[in-house]
Amino acid sequence: MGVGTEAIPSGKTWERLRHVNPLGYVGAAILLIFAVMAIFAPQIAPYGVNEQVGESFRPPDRAHLLGTDDLGFDIFSTLIYGARVSLLIGVTSACAGILLAAGLGAIAGFYGGLVDRVIMRAADVVMVIPALPLLIIISAYSGPGMINIVLMISLVMSPRMARVIRSQILSLRGRSYVEAATSFGASRAHIMFRHLLPEVLPIIFTGLINMAGHAILMESGLAFLGLGDPTSKSWGMMLYYALQYPTTYLGQAWVWWVLPPSLCIGLLIASFALVGYALEEIIDPKLKNVGVV
Repeated sequence: MGVGTEAIPSGKTWERLRHVNPLGYVGAAILLIFAVMAIFAPQIAPYGVNEQVGESFRPPDRAHLLGTDDLGFDIFSTLIYGARVSLLIGVTSACAGILLAAGLGAIAGFYGGLVDRVIMRAADVVMVIPALPLLIIISAYSGPGMINIVLMISLVMSPRMARVIRSQILSLRGRSYVEAATSFGASRAHIMFRHLLPEVLPIIFTGLINMAGHAILMESGLAFLGLGDPTSKSWGMMLYYALQYPTTYLGQAWVWWVLPPSLCIGLLIASFALVGYALEEIIDPKLKNVGVV
């Protein structure tokens, strides 16, 4: 996260929306295209997601723009439906992860003491292990399934964001308006939800965008290793099935079977990154001097 260490008042943050980095609009446009693809997949895809339409490994033609796979499914239709699964896993994992991070970070920063130490040490344990090996270990016990994948990814992503939110809450806890509310007898819940969390909402929203891109990458990595949900039609599972066959047997099929989902994964992750970076610039204008390479 490239956000500043001091919380930015939400009113000032939203005033900066008119100065959004143009690359943020590019990322938002790409996201919109994939969102439309996912929502209207049944109307866009020429064939059903589980409809066998021809012989195996059929090269591209007018009827099958990207040819067919090993089971005779239309690859272009599978690619369209794959946007739905990949986006669903990415967004759902990010929402679950940001809720967990916001809850743990806010509690740790607000209460401090033993509660803070316990939560932060648990976060450190998760963060010290590389994400992909940790996901592989957890998936070996939890098994496949979309719900398990979402829970695993959200658990792995949440500690880093929890530390960011904790630092913001710590900086806000000593502000004069918070101390004034405490002196007037305001409850802890009132202070948390009325004075603290609204101030970190922009950072939480930025974290949500960035976590969605990371979640899609993690799901694709798990699927590529054969640890994804075998019943789903995500782009990662497309790559897994495509690479089960020797290159000599596929011939040129990698061009229309492997390359399209790879490009879609890369574009979707890049679009989340561009939108996230634009939002970070809104929160911390100093980042505008760095630029995007």
